[in-house]
Amino acid sequence: MKKRRFLWLFLLLSITMMARADRGGFYYRHFHVEAFVHKNNVWDITETMDVTFTEPRHGLYRYIPTRFWLKHDVSKNADSEQRVVEGQVVQDWRDFEYQSTVTDANVEGWEYTTEDSDDDNFVVRIGSGDHEVMGEQRYVLHYKYTYRDDRYPNFDYLYHTVLGTDFDESIEHFSFHIVFEKPLPADIQKKLEVYYGEYGKDDNIVEDLKIKATRKDITGTADNVKPNHGVTLYAQLPADYYEDVLTTNHTLHYVCFALTILFILWVVYSLFKTKRGHITKVIEFYPPEGTSSAEVGVITDESVDEVDLASLIPWLAGQGYITIRETEEKKLFGKKTRMKLIKRKDLPSDAPDYQKKMMKLLFSGQDTIVDLKDLGEKPDAVEAVRKALYKHFTGKTTLTRISKRIFLYLPLLLFSTMTFATNSVVETFDLSEILTAIFLWGSPFALGACCSMIIDYNNPLISKWKLVGVFCLKLLVMAGVCACYCLFVWAYGAPMSQYIIVALFVVCFLLGELIGRFKVDTPYRVQMMGRLLGFREFIKTAEKPRLESLQAEDPAYFYKVLPYAMVFKLSDKWAKLFKDIDVKKPEWYDSPNALTGAALTSHMTSSLFSSTRDAIKVVSHDSRSASHSSSGGGFSGGGGGGGGGGSW
Repeated sequence: MKKRRFLWLFLLLSITMMARADRGGFYYRHFHVEAFVHKNNVWDITETMDVTFTEPRHGLYRYIPTRFWLKHDVSKNADSEQRVVEGQVVQDWRDFEYQSTVTDANVEGWEYTTEDSDDDNFVVRIGSGDHEVMGEQRYVLHYKYTYRDDRYPNFDYLYHTVLGTDFDESIEHFSFHIVFEKPLPADIQKKLEVYYGEYGKDDNIVEDLKIKATRKDITGTADNVKPNHGVTLYAQLPADYYEDVLTTNHTLHYVCFALTILFILWVVYSLFKTKRGHITKVIEFYPPEGTSSAEVGVITDESVDEVDLASLIPWLAGQGYITIRETEEKKLFGKKTRMKLIKRKDLPSDAPDYQKKMMKLLFSGQDTIVDLKDLGEKPDAVEAVRKALYKHFTGKTTLTRISKRIFLYLPLLLFSTMTFATNSVVETFDLSEILTAIFLWGSPFALGACCSMIIDYNNPLISKWKLVGVFCLKLLVMAGVCACYCLFVWAYGAPMSQYIIVALFVVCFLLGELIGRFKVDTPYRVQMMGRLLGFREFIKTAEKPRLESLQAEDPAYFYKVLPYAMVFKLSDKWAKLFKDIDVKKPEWYDSPNALTGAALTSHMTSSLFSSTRDAIKVVSHDSRSASHSSSGGGFSGGGGGGGGGGSW
């Protein structure tokens, strides 16, 4: 019971401490800012805070923003005159992003800690966690606030928040005194704009403030400043008013850019040096001897799809290993054709492994008669056939090899990404900037990689219009991402201009499109592709006299070519070529259908192709799913400085 009471007491104290954190308990009697502005735009600032604690607190904390934005009209010329087109003033306002630094922070007579937070704030925590204070206290905070080069040639600017908008307590009396090492313009009193109020207030109001500006200094006072009310000073100064201002170090960016150009040139050189075999089309009337239709399908596109596996069924039937029996079932509306397979004999011992696995898939165990639709229940077995067929092309029959020069894309991708990630005006290069650059830079190429996985660009049989369509789609995505980068991510004044960005996008996009050229056909595939392209051309364009002659020489000619027409996706075309040629039903095809001649040919081709393809397609889809089942002006609170604070 005592332990439980102690636990409740501990939780109560914890909640009480959390509630007390930054809930006030004090107010500012006087807040004074003293600053000396060096000619290099470094501000030596002293903030004197006289506070009264109405309840025990450890002390104060103060956070100072180090990143801010300012709008500039980049349409102005070097003399700061507006461009006028057809009597209309042309303006082009751009957000300029700036990163400042806070250094040499210290507090007189108090313990304190400092840190650079992840949200672009410099934080000073004053006081000790070991004891608390009450009543009237004075805190004197010193720090240097360094502005970088404004990157705007028309003028320099004064844009500083002397009192931030994130102070949640009222201030009975506020004052500031800013001394400038270099004299200000004589008309500074007229040029100076003062923004007073809550964050975002853009009215130039001085009624609530007493402001005086001379060539040497600017002073101001205000009484009874409400919580979350700030004071921001803004003025345009002559160009080059500041001297030897700190500039952003872009060394890393230029190094990455130079390396990117180097690897671009290296990749282009390697593309020219990579030798590719020349395919010469040779017209053939017969398929290559000893090469099954499934092998032909893999050779042409270097992938195994359902049509390749489906074509093996009529091919095995033509070789005398199986019989295909067509049956009809009566349905409520019409009839439905079903296909059964009957095993006639075993494969020889030296048959390729994928053929043995295919026969095992079709006739598992002691079964000698199977229904094609039952293949959908064996996803693992069909996946084994797929892998064995792809593995068949090794050694002397290897289809392609990858040039080692393809690995040049890795450093190109790395340095080009870093080039965009470091194309910044603020020199932070934080994780968010890098991830944004990776996402924008990598999106078109990720799309290209996905398309390459779906489409084999080395396949000479693929439709050229399809390739053009996919390329245009990727080009549009690349253009959209590039525009997004230039409009929303790229900061005006960044070291790499928009023109270079677009050029780099285009060059690297085109190089990404050419990555497939490092995949080189072996002599075996070059030789086979020449024959297969010629064979496919014959299937498409064969003339009737030639077909009649070949059919007369070999009555089984039509059916021997049919599986190859399937993998070429020309089975319907092949059947139409024989519509006026007498083709007898093969002995391995059993059907109750009374059709003969061209009608039988068309019917059998359609039924056989659709049934075998659909059966394998179901299995293919099931196996894939199973394999992946685990897996301008200013505003109050703008400008540098400012921020806020509270008690702890």
